[in-house]
Amino acid sequence: MIMQLKGRKLWIKVGVTVSFLIITFFYIGFFSNLELITLDYRFIAKHLFSEQFEKQESDITLVAVDQMSLSNLGNWPFSRKLHAKVIRNLTDAGAKVIGVDFIFNEENVENNSADKELIQATKEARKIIYPAVLDLEIERSWLRFKEDNIEIKGVKLPFKKLGREATDLGYINLIIDRDGLVRKLPTVNKSKKDYLPLSYQIITEYDDIEDNNLTKTGLINYVGPSQSFPKLSYYEVLNNDFSKELVEDKIILIGAMAPALGDKYLTPYSIFGPMYGVEIHANIIQTLLDKNTINKLNFTLISLIVLIIGLINSYFFVYRRPKIGVIILLIEFIFFILLSLYLFIQYALWLKVMPILFNIVMIYLVALGYHYFFADQKQMQLKESFAHYLPEELVNEILKNPEQIKLGGQRQQVTILFADIRGFTAYTEDHTPEEVVNKVNQYLSVMTRNILIYDGMLDKYIGDGIMAVFGAPLTDEKHLEKAIEAALEIREITQNIDDDLAVGIGISQGEVVAGNIGSKERMDYTVIGDAVNLAARLEEIARSEEILITTKDYKLLESKFTAESSRKVELKGKEGEFEIYNLKSMRG
Repeated sequence: MIMQLKGRKLWIKVGVTVSFLIITFFYIGFFSNLELITLDYRFIAKHLFSEQFEKQESDITLVAVDQMSLSNLGNWPFSRKLHAKVIRNLTDAGAKVIGVDFIFNEENVENNSADKELIQATKEARKIIYPAVLDLEIERSWLRFKEDNIEIKGVKLPFKKLGREATDLGYINLIIDRDGLVRKLPTVNKSKKDYLPLSYQIITEYDDIEDNNLTKTGLINYVGPSQSFPKLSYYEVLNNDFSKELVEDKIILIGAMAPALGDKYLTPYSIFGPMYGVEIHANIIQTLLDKNTINKLNFTLISLIVLIIGLINSYFFVYRRPKIGVIILLIEFIFFILLSLYLFIQYALWLKVMPILFNIVMIYLVALGYHYFFADQKQMQLKESFAHYLPEELVNEILKNPEQIKLGGQRQQVTILFADIRGFTAYTEDHTPEEVVNKVNQYLSVMTRNILIYDGMLDKYIGDGIMAVFGAPLTDEKHLEKAIEAALEIREITQNIDDDLAVGIGISQGEVVAGNIGSKERMDYTVIGDAVNLAARLEEIARSEEILITTKDYKLLESKFTAESSRKVELKGKEGEFEIYNLKSMRG
């Protein structure tokens, strides 16, 4: 009850506070690296579980300077005459656009004829794009939300005569993320002349596309790991020994794909191995052709999702037990992971899940601390409530299983025991106050000790008397039996304390209401009901050393205890006469 009352005010504060903290960390880029890792696994999932990219349907074919080419043609770099022949063979086969991933920045003064052949082959090609290499200076802020500051310090272009014959030029630089992977290709527009990527220039010539958001903040939608595109060996093309269907009206990219030549990069598919630069350019072009760039939800929308999910979770985590909270947490984790995969595979939508998942975990942990804090408070409250009038074993059992009792009130079958010292009024007149107190404490100590030994609850001291309850707060099926055993022990021991004093005991069992009863200023755990009143009346009429019980209650345990019919009496508040028994001893 305490937790629910406080939770009504707390869950909103927890949800809003934790969510805004997570949003702040999200804004400064705290989750960036983890989010990129999840993005990589989404690519892998797409490759494993979605329909695979079919090489034969691609508009792109790679011409690879591979190991076979190096083995047959010798060391790199090859003669430019060979490059010229390869370009001619591709042109004759109907290549629509040729992209070259080799840089020819200087004329070959020792072999001018090779340059002429390359220039002539370039001139004869339908459309051909040559590369430029930018000398970039990249400045990265420690604040992840700030864009990289990229400046062009210089540019390396093909030699003039070759560059003039090219359809266009495009830079082949690949921007590497902080974790060493290539995921994006930004357009650099910070010099007197704008330079566009090789891939963008190629797609513009191939499909007359004027603009695409990939040139601004593009994320490459990789079709798969390395070797995902149709490929011809440079050596095969050189010898005109290849299928023309792989070239006609296609985009042809010529580049290095041999381990000895380097030009390898890490990508989201690095688990399958590195990818060659020419393959990355092919992936960028394919993304443009399919108009399938990866879109990501903006900061504002993600923040709104974090806040809404945070408030919902805060409500459930504060109100529900931690075990239920764990189940909710696991279900949400699975849901958002599957949702992020679905959106990525089906719609190329990048849902940033890390701030959402972190928010769920943090709110759960705060709620968990809240639960344990108030659980400790509840245990302290229970311990304070029962430590003085329950045996330690029962107190520990209550602390282990507090749900077994309801302090707010519940009906229980219990046995009530009232005991009082007979002859005590006369005793007080003949003895000093100190002697009186010592004597009453001696009797009450015997009563209390035996009540606790038999798992009874000391309800209260009433002058020189006592009230005890058996079967509450923890349910006990033997409550009547234990109350009688305690009463017999009390009578036996107190008989030897003082010849002038004795005890009278009344016992009654029945249904009562048990719970914290009292005022706002003070409350005690106790019981109320007809059984309490009846036990009190029996104790009032009990003579010295009598343990009185009603016939109805005695018949329940007649086989275990001996008793004698004492008399028939009228009890205050009850109609008719009651036959009562005086308990004597246990049978056997």
